[in-house]
Amino acid sequence: REPERLPDDASHLLGWVMARERPLWRNDLASEMRFAESLPAAGMRSDMTIPLRARRRIIGAFRVACRRRHAFDAEAFETFQRCADLTAVAVETQRLLTTTRRLSETDGLTGLCNHRRFQELLEQEVERAARTRSDVALLMIDIDDFKRINDTYGHPVGDEALRHVALLATRTLRRSDVIARYGGEEFAAVLPEATLEEGARAAESIRSEIETTPLRLPVPPHSLSLRASLGVAALGAYPATPADLVAAADRALYQAKRTGKNRVCRAAVS
Repeated sequence: REPERLPDDASHLLGWVMARERPLWRNDLASEMRFAESLPAAGMRSDMTIPLRARRRIIGAFRVACRRRHAFDAEAFETFQRCADLTAVAVETQRLLTTTRRLSETDGLTGLCNHRRFQELLEQEVERAARTRSDVALLMIDIDDFKRINDTYGHPVGDEALRHVALLATRTLRRSDVIARYGGEEFAAVLPEATLEEGARAAESIRSEIETTPLRLPVPPHSLSLRASLGVAALGAYPATPADLVAAADRALYQAKRTGKNRVCRAAVS
């Protein structure tokens, strides 16, 4: 079932144990008046709860419960504490592995997928589309005159421009779409189950959002208007590779740049 969301305070059992950094062993829950219970009761009469400690800090709490009163003795409590120590190590190890993997797949400036992760996801989507005979579209997004922004206002403003475009594109696309920092001032987005026409509409929405939403800055010029050119390609029934899709989207992006910028162009996979 869906996990229960609990407030980050001592109003409930787990929060109480974490805040005080000490275990709690209760053998008659019916008589417990220490704090309002916010966990599902499920007829439990006894429980033991241990704070999980790793790297000298509390990272969570571990609880076992029973429907009998006085279900646990001192030996059970000691065994449970040893289990909690092992659990804390396992939880912290998994957290570190997850953090390391996320960092290796994320662009540090924008928080989007990095180029390597994008290539992996693109390959997966192209393989899935070929297997299920479905569509997938690819957008290439390039901030117009980005070098001029850096040269005129400095690299910190350029970084803010990149973050701004990343945010606008992310909130414009669907939750199922994947957007990545492709390199420099260029972004790429994979749109599963999207035709060339649907990809072009999404690209136009992003272009319009960038054009009509100025970047607000705490320093002069305080507001900066941005423009972007976008190239679109889509994989339909034609058998193609991820490289074919990228090449087509790149051609479309180059056409958008060459024909005046701040526009969306599309190209067929060949």
